[in-house]
Amino acid sequence: MIRLTLTGTPVEALVWMIVAVWLSLRIAVFIVNDSMFEGTRDRVKTWALKGSTLRGKLFDLLDCTWCVGVWVSVAVTCVLTGLWPWRLGVDGWAVAGAVAGLQGWLCSHVGGGDD
Repeated sequence: MIRLTLTGTPVEALVWMIVAVWLSLRIAVFIVNDSMFEGTRDRVKTWALKGSTLRGKLFDLLDCTWCVGVWVSVAVTCVLTGLWPWRLGVDGWAVAGAVAGLQGWLCSHVGGGDD
């Protein structure tokens, strides 16, 4: 199995970073905007808006490509490195943060996002 390593050549690191960013972007947009989850999103939104302000705020976190993208980026980094989040270390969390930032920026500037 090919895995992202936090050591290696700069070209390998760049290729993996591009893969991680685009994969994170696509998954975040899929969750937040694609029609496949539209019914589920509508039910969760109805539930959230009937309840407390806290529920509404939690729904806002699920209805935002930047917000969902952060968690997706951490998950993608973990999958590509083969490490659990608590085993990523400082370098791994820096990679996850960079992936999250780049996917959020791309979502806002290239399209696919609602933010």
